[in-house]
Amino acid sequence: MTLYLDIFDQKFEKAQQRLTLLAQQTEQDDVTKDILTKTLNELANALEEVHVLSEELSEQHNQLQAAHVTVITERQQFFELYDLAPEGYIVTDTDGIIQQINQTARTLLDRRQRWLIGKPMGALIAQADSQKFYRLLSRLQQGATVQNFDLSLHSYKRQYIHGSFTIAPIKDHQSQLLGFRWLFRDLSDQRQTAITLQTSEVQYRSIVEDQTELICRSLADTRITFTNKAFCHYFDRSPMRVMGTRFLNMVALADREMVTWELAALNRDNPVTTLEHRVTLPSGELRWQSWVHQALFDENGDFFQFQSVGRDITDQKQAQEGLRQREAQLRRVTDSLPVLLTYINAKQQVVYANRTHEHWLGTPITDIIGRYLWQVLGPDAYRQIRLPVEEVLSGDYATFEQEVMWPNQPPFWISATFVPDRTVEGQINGFFALINDISDRKTIEHQKDQLISIVSHELRTPLTAIHGALKLLTGGGIDPLSDNGQNLLNVADRSAERMVCLIDDLLDLQQIKLGNVPLNPQACQAADLINSAIDMLQIVAQRHNITLQTTPCEVAVWADCDRIVQVLTNLINNAIKFSPNGSTVYITAEKAVNTELPPTSPHIRFQVRDQGQGMPEETLERIFEAFHQLDVSDSRHRGGVGLGLAICRSIIEQHGGTMRAESILGAGTTISFTLPRNGYHP
Repeated sequence: MTLYLDIFDQKFEKAQQRLTLLAQQTEQDDVTKDILTKTLNELANALEEVHVLSEELSEQHNQLQAAHVTVITERQQFFELYDLAPEGYIVTDTDGIIQQINQTARTLLDRRQRWLIGKPMGALIAQADSQKFYRLLSRLQQGATVQNFDLSLHSYKRQYIHGSFTIAPIKDHQSQLLGFRWLFRDLSDQRQTAITLQTSEVQYRSIVEDQTELICRSLADTRITFTNKAFCHYFDRSPMRVMGTRFLNMVALADREMVTWELAALNRDNPVTTLEHRVTLPSGELRWQSWVHQALFDENGDFFQFQSVGRDITDQKQAQEGLRQREAQLRRVTDSLPVLLTYINAKQQVVYANRTHEHWLGTPITDIIGRYLWQVLGPDAYRQIRLPVEEVLSGDYATFEQEVMWPNQPPFWISATFVPDRTVEGQINGFFALINDISDRKTIEHQKDQLISIVSHELRTPLTAIHGALKLLTGGGIDPLSDNGQNLLNVADRSAERMVCLIDDLLDLQQIKLGNVPLNPQACQAADLINSAIDMLQIVAQRHNITLQTTPCEVAVWADCDRIVQVLTNLINNAIKFSPNGSTVYITAEKAVNTELPPTSPHIRFQVRDQGQGMPEETLERIFEAFHQLDVSDSRHRGGVGLGLAICRSIIEQHGGTMRAESILGAGTTISFTLPRNGYHP
């Protein structure tokens, strides 16, 4: 266009030059000159206007050319989009004859464009959908617009294509119908997937319907979308009544918060939870159930439903409760036993221990369970029982008696029985241990041995003296009426008396322990009891240069007077024996309240205090045990076999009183006892 304007300018300039030359040739004729000049000016103006118009046309031409390029580009893009669109696109006339078809449709149908253009659309429709198609075409010819219409199409390589169509009419500016646009998507894969899912659903339902477990699916708000027959039968509801109801509403009210919290905590990393909770049946009955809930997520990680499987565990819960109660009863029984009952596994770890362990070891049960045996007993005690432990873990029973030293405990004797825990196959899982404290029995056995030793010694000496004296007298070697004979008779008499006293003490102690010694309590003046005992021992005290001193007291007690005098006599006699020459033994009685009895129990306290060497504090309680002697050699020198204080304590306890000892080394010992005051009968 620009080239044409340049040529036009050149021709316009030549024409102007010629007109100018013509005007110069006609200068003699003024009229002609004026006419030519005027015509030339008009022509020049016209040519100038033409030039302006030509420039405008040139600009419009450029714009049109740019628009044409744009249209061509957009048309090319349109056809590219048209051909590359994911949906098939077909244009037909009103009779369904194909006029245009995009590449996607050609690919799906596996046909070339030249084969398709001009062919009727009905030729592509499967025989089964043929009548359906022509009914549709008739509706379209009447002006209908159709969406989501399914038709099956023939494909060259595949048997059928299942398409979903959207059809719209093509009209001109006068609204005259020109044809139809057919937009369709290939749903073959989706349809096959749907068929597969439907088949899977049928199979799934057939499987779950035969299950005895309760199976359901529910949404995020626990609205039920699927249940099996077992679920409906359990809750006695029809499927129609169950669908849409909330699973959470079936959970017992007390357990709903827990179930809600557990379900809300499920995620892709932790999609499964197992819950035990109660449910409420339509009848109002509460039952226990165990449910496994699985949260299902799509490929984008979004939750879409719960898959849940449950079963009734009411009988199991009741059995567990019964077992728990029986275990609690067994625990109460074993905890009340005065022996250690323990189960130890093959690794020598304590699995079970009764409450007696706390009293024996001073350690809570929680600190014992799970620990190793050597940790519980300590290295010294474990070393003492290690061999029986190894023996029982090898499969043999072990029964033994052993003196052991446990942590923070004085030595004591135990009797233990270890029983192996053997499986059917013969494997040793551990062993049961039954341990009894036999320290008292061992003490009694020791006392018996000591009694035999003492009796054999104490009785042998007087018997030997009696036997020797009688032998001499009966042999005629000594005249019984002579001084020597009289001395021998005196020796025999004293020895016999000593034997009688010893035997009387043994019999008294035995009878008192058996409760066969009756008491004859009555009102007794404390001063009279003390004076009676002092009168009996005054000669003995004078022989040892000991002063017996008492303080006057005007109080009465309720007691067997003879027995109390026996107690006072024994205590005063002991004080004389262990007091140095020239010392004093103090005997007193005063009103007191026994701290070991209720405050409303008025008692009188008697005290016998010497000025002897005293006793260690750890031996004060043991002096009241039968046959206990502070120093055996010293006891023999002073006489006695250790039965006196045991008899005295038994007599006082029979009266409802108590006896105790206090001592300071180098300063003396005080033995005191209490008796109820007159007027108070325990």
